[in-house]
This record gives sequence, C-alpha cells and structure tokens, in this order.
Amino acid sequence: MGEISCAGSSTIQIRCNLELCREYVESQQAWSDGGEEHSWTAKETSKDIFATVLTASWYKNRYPQYTIGIALSSTFTLFRWDLSSQSLVITQRGPQFPAMKIDSGKFSYHWWNIELQASYRQARQLPLTRENISHLSSEPTVAQVRRLFENLGLQLPANSSDSDIEDIIRQALHDRNPYE
Repeated sequence: MGEISCAGSSTIQIRCNLELCREYVESQQAWSDGGEEHSWTAKETSKDIFATVLTASWYKNRYPQYTIGIALSSTFTLFRWDLSSQSLVITQRGPQFPAMKIDSGKFSYHWWNIELQASYRQARQLPLTRENISHLSSEPTVAQVRRLFENLGLQLPANSSDSDIEDIIRQALHDRNPYE
C-alpha cells in the first residue's frame, strides 16, 4: 500500500498511501460481524505496514542466511500469503478464518508460486541490505527505527510521533501471535 515519489533527486521516497489503507479498512469492516475491526483505522493499518517492514528487517539482520523480501504494491489483497520451499499458507483476517496450506509437491503450489513471484517482481522491492539494516539492535530504539525507514526510502506519515514509532516497535517485535 505504498506510493512512490521522486522529488528531483536520485532518492526515491515511498510513502504509505492512506487512502488505500482506508479502502482496505472499509473492505475488512464490510465483511466483519462487528468487534474490534469496526474500530480499526487507516492510521493503524499504516502502522501495521511499517511494523511488518520492521519485523522483516529485524529478522533479516539477525538471520542473514534466510531469504526475506518485502515489496510494496499500490493494491491490496484480502489474503495473506506465506511462501516457503515446503508450502504455501494462505490466511485471511485472523484465526477465526480457516487457513489453506498447499504443499510444494502439489500442482497448485507451482502456479501460486509463479503468481506470487510475478506480483513480487512488479511491486516496489525494499532494499533489505546489510548496510540498510545492520544498525538495528535486539531492542530497536525510536531513532534506529526512524533511520531504518529512511535507509529503505520509506516516508513515515508527517504526524508520526515517537509514541507511534514505539507502537510500531511493540507490534513488530512483541505483539502476541493471534493463532496461539
């Protein structure tokens, strides 16, 4: 849910598209039967995106042998995709909705793999290189997280406070697993 802009320099900034976040929230609320999804906002969705980027960067920094990539798209999907060499897991909205697991030997795994790889290549890939992420400590500070997003060319919303960054850190590294 990113938007790319280039302001007359070699630096490319990606900012979170809050209108697309709003559309995502509205689509989730349309399918929801009430509860916490009706209080969810575009700003919280934006924080969720930044938390995902922080999580991926933190794990890539700690475990460089893993292949971890993040790409931002100007569209959204109602599904979540987790692809590994062993399987593809497709989830939606949380534990109350059944997940689908497709093992790597299955015919449909091959085609979903091609689809997801094509989507990834078409989106804006974030440079999770050592030079961009190696400054992250085991418990990143607000300053380290701001630097990470700057290194990756991600522009935080103008009104992002230190408290917002602390929320992103908590969500990225200390949030509970909704599937447990």
